[in-house]
Order: sequence, then C-alpha cells, then structure tokens
Amino acid sequence: MKELEEKELRHSGENWYIERSRLKDIIEEKNQQLEKIKRDEEMHRDHIDNIRREVGLHYNYQYAMY
Repeated sequence: MKELEEKELRHSGENWYIERSRLKDIIEEKNQQLEKIKRDEEMHRDHIDNIRREVGLHYNYQYAMY
C-alpha cells in the first residue's frame, strides 16, 4: 500500500511539472504576442504622425498659394 502511495506522489509531482511547463509556455507565447502588438502600435503611430505631417504640409502649401 505504501508503495502505491509513493508512486502516486511521484506521479502527481510529474503532473505538476508538466502543468507548470505548459503554463510557462503559454505565458511566453502571450508575452511574445504582446511585444508584437506593442511594435505594431509604435509602427502605426509613426505612420499616423507621418500622414499628419504630410497633410499639414500639403494644407500649408495650398493655403500659401491663395
């Protein structure tokens, strides 16, 4: 009986290690997704700033023509 209990304890420890590893992998994947979203946001903000500058320059040029 004691041998069965020890085997059960070892098995539950292995399950904990597997579950822990799985959760760490999920966290790493989510961190990578978050970093990509942050890079994409920065790229989009830069693009918006460039468009605003172009529109502003175009507007100023047209205004100066009149």
